[in-house]
Amino acid sequence: MIRVRDLSVHRSDGAEIVSALSFEVPDAASLAIIGESGSGKSLTAKAISGLLPEGLSASGTITFGDLTIDLAAPEAEWRGLRGGTVALLLQDPFTSLSPVHRCGAQIAASIRARGTRLSRAELRSAVERSLAEVQLPARVARQYPVELSGGMRQRVAIAAALAANPALLIADEPTTALDASTQAELLELLGTLQTERAMSVLLISHDLGLVRGRADDVLVVYRGRAMEFGPAQRVLDNPAHPYTAGLRASEPSAEVRLRRIPELAALPLRADSCASGHTDCTPEHPAVTTIEPGWWVSCTDFGGRGLTDAETTVVEDVPVPEPRDVLLRVDAACRSFAGKQALDGVSVVVGRGESVGVVGESGSGKTTLARAVVGLERLDSGSIEFAPRTPATSTGARARRARGVRGRDPRTVQIVFQDPYSSLNPAMRVDTMLAEALAVGKRPASDVAELLSAVGLPAELAAARPHQLSGGQRQRVAIARALATDPELLICDESVSALDVSVQAQILNLLAELRERFGVSILFVSHDLAVIRQITDRVYVMKDGRVIESGATSEILTSPSHPYTRALLRASLHEERTA
Repeated sequence: MIRVRDLSVHRSDGAEIVSALSFEVPDAASLAIIGESGSGKSLTAKAISGLLPEGLSASGTITFGDLTIDLAAPEAEWRGLRGGTVALLLQDPFTSLSPVHRCGAQIAASIRARGTRLSRAELRSAVERSLAEVQLPARVARQYPVELSGGMRQRVAIAAALAANPALLIADEPTTALDASTQAELLELLGTLQTERAMSVLLISHDLGLVRGRADDVLVVYRGRAMEFGPAQRVLDNPAHPYTAGLRASEPSAEVRLRRIPELAALPLRADSCASGHTDCTPEHPAVTTIEPGWWVSCTDFGGRGLTDAETTVVEDVPVPEPRDVLLRVDAACRSFAGKQALDGVSVVVGRGESVGVVGESGSGKTTLARAVVGLERLDSGSIEFAPRTPATSTGARARRARGVRGRDPRTVQIVFQDPYSSLNPAMRVDTMLAEALAVGKRPASDVAELLSAVGLPAELAAARPHQLSGGQRQRVAIARALATDPELLICDESVSALDVSVQAQILNLLAELRERFGVSILFVSHDLAVIRQITDRVYVMKDGRVIESGATSEILTSPSHPYTRALLRASLHEERTA
């Protein structure tokens, strides 16, 4: 049994970020910690592995069997525990794996952490066994992380994390931004390895579909405090705390399209996390109610109230034909890299005011297509054509000037990338970045406030820098910057895949509002069929650089004709329904 008692995390100024969390993970069992970005999930994971960043400190204890460690223990004490007792598997293997060392050398370093002296031949054999355990060939030991796909890199990271045979594996968002089928493969692999090793797993995630069926218990946290704890399946199926219910409601579905995805911001959650307004719910002494043995909630008025919202109405499916008023036409696009065909005769059409999805697994060619449309990749053959600009006529839109621009132009097409932190200049203020983009669109810097308002951000954030913003706020700034040139087409390349469900709901609702207000067309690239279902009218399914199926989103996701699309849909629905 692994026990954590009174875990708290403080900033150097004394402010408390995580408050007195206590939980247990039985041998060979799994506990999931879920919550929004900023709820303290990752800081909890780092605190119990002794890896808090500079400026933060932890208090409390963690017990492994008969060994109890103070969370404020010095680094020398933690160094003897990491690897063999507790291992951390991070979200992005690109940051957890060294880009300048071969994969085999990185796994070998973990094997040496056991303290067993091995000859070079024995070490090589041990590395190959570790790779085989995560279903990778021995040749991967000689490769660098950059030479592998995202799924393969994460398998290497798993092999390195497990090489020292830890008692507890902390998996912090281990499959975020991976497509559904790759997620399923990795999670099944982790489940198999956990069973074989009788290993405890602490799963950190904002993805409720990922947690379903893969955790024994679940701990729901909000602003560093525990909201609800209980058996994972029961909590997720019948959440007691309004916050847990809000998380579940924010999940998009691949089966139905909602008029508006519920947002947690609409819940009456105060800083003390109590939705009912009872005076005995205070930040220092939250009211805890036991629902049944092993299931409790920090709420005196539990039952998942506060989620009845007329905006959750299901939109009736209406078949959408190809548009007559075409804005973008991609015809027989081909692009290869080092002899591999990334695009193989791809043809796509986007109409004015239309939202079109491009979906497929990693390596299907969808991002290459998006980059080619915006001019960041060249085609080997084929064509990309834009219709001339026309004045906007949609109600509430800022009057557009007909410039008669033909072809690719910053005032015709803009792109919003997956990670806003890497696409925004960390040294520049928000107003400076937006003013720079406005100048490209021949608009005055005084329009910064208008842009921020258009994406739902307060004017005071104009003076902030990216690191001072949340993930959702950064993505809103990235969208505002894209809108600064008054584009007719907005390309979103996995723009919500790394966001938690509540922030994802906010961004998807925002994109729908912008489309309605400004008449902007959207080309939405994603591996997530549930997101595609909510945001697009038509969809193109890609595999190995080719479009293998296309049509109205509702028809494709209800009755797919291609086996590959059916497999994608099964994987997506499995995440939603896993029991």
